[in-house]
Amino acid sequence: MSLIFRAAYYLLEFISYLLLARIILSWIPQLRQSRFYGFIHQVTEPILLPVRKMISRTRAAQWPIDISIIIVFILIGIIQMLIAQWGF
Repeated sequence: MSLIFRAAYYLLEFISYLLLARIILSWIPQLRQSRFYGFIHQVTEPILLPVRKMISRTRAAQWPIDISIIIVFILIGIIQMLIAQWGF
């Protein structure tokens, strides 16, 4: 795999871990005020915001859960699969 594809693959992996950390930390209300959560929120919100805007135009906007993170996880997985196939 070339260096550019490898870097993109691992960047997406890092973003996935940040999203997972955001999910876990959101369950603990005391940690939402921490600097670490603020950093994670700043990094992941620009990724989630366009997906949320697209969802707000559908019926899914009425659901009581935020599915934007799930959609971003799926998109990251698809992109990583494409990188793994084309990168070799």
